[in-house]
Amino acid sequence: MDSSPDLRDQICAVRRLSKYYYNFKCQHFSSRAEEEEEEEEEEEEEEEEEEEEEEEEEEEQEEEEEEEEEEEKGPCSICRKLTFYLCRSHDIGGRVASKSVFGRPFEMLLKLPWNLQRHLGCEFEPDTDVLDLLGDSKPEITSLWSGYIAPHKITQPIKVTPRT
Repeated sequence: MDSSPDLRDQICAVRRLSKYYYNFKCQHFSSRAEEEEEEEEEEEEEEEEEEEEEEEEEEEQEEEEEEEEEEEKGPCSICRKLTFYLCRSHDIGGRVASKSVFGRPFEMLLKLPWNLQRHLGCEFEPDTDVLDLLGDSKPEITSLWSGYIAPHKITQPIKVTPRT
């Protein structure tokens, strides 16, 4: 009988220790699980950023390829329409050479539909007098492909403002 209280004390001590150990283990694993979740979230964010960067690079490459294809194809349909529009009176070969835009071609520019004006980079005020627009500076259109004007390849966009 004397040994039974000692045995009870030992059993209680073991139970207390196991309880402490269990609590410690639970806390340890829960904090560890939180750390792992945070690491996984960080990895996911990094992967998303990498994917976004790759997508941006792919888009840039696609844009470059499209530009190269456009250059290889030659003038776009709007440029062809514009060339036809400006060269209706046809000089030799139907070309508009690199020269100042005077007279009829410039008046034709003013009569262009708004989408062609936007394509050219110049949108004119309605009912603008050609002579007021010409002023001292004369805008130039460059012929980059033989027979065609390529307004989207103009080195300096045409910006014409009326004289005040």
